[in-house]
Amino acid sequence: MDLVASIVPTVDGDHDNAGNAFADFTLGIQEDGDTPWCAHMRQAILQQVTAKARLNAAIREARQAALRSAIQEADAALEAIRQMRHAVATGERILRNAIDDAARSVTVRRMIREADPDE
Repeated sequence: MDLVASIVPTVDGDHDNAGNAFADFTLGIQEDGDTPWCAHMRQAILQQVTAKARLNAAIREARQAALRSAIQEADAALEAIRQMRHAVATGERILRNAIDDAARSVTVRRMIREADPDE
């Protein structure tokens, strides 16, 4: 995005220069020859092409930056989902172990009661 920010003023300046050159060559057409007109025309076309190329490069970079940002956001979301799944799986494991421990404790107490009827 820094490239885009640095190119926009240049593109604006090139666009203005191209417009000025166009005005110069249209006003500068003389009956005795077209050499100044051709020079102005070439300069205007060159500035127009340069401005369009810079603008296209800036647009392309902006699109790539937006795409990179979207991909990074998606990757971060996927990583967060993986971490949440791991946390849920860990919680389930802890809960199962607690249930198993409680079941064993009840079974052991029952076995003790059955083995010692006086208690």
